[in-house]
Amino acid sequence: MNKRVNISLPTTTLEKLKAAIPEGKRSQYITKILDRDLQDKISLKESIIRDLEENRWIDEKVMKEWSSLEEKWPEY
Repeated sequence: MNKRVNISLPTTTLEKLKAAIPEGKRSQYITKILDRDLQDKISLKESIIRDLEENRWIDEKVMKEWSSLEEKWPEY
């Protein structure tokens, strides 16, 4: 199912789109490009989260090492 939306594009971008992609094919082209770009962003986000989770032990190790160096404040 398709839904019509209104977007704003820079004039030069719109001119390039009109010159490169035939009328009637532009929505399909924009959808293809957006889908690919969005999937790349989603994949990158998932990869960053996975890497952070896998390397969490490094942060925990550093925090443990540094915690012994922290100055202890006297209690009053």
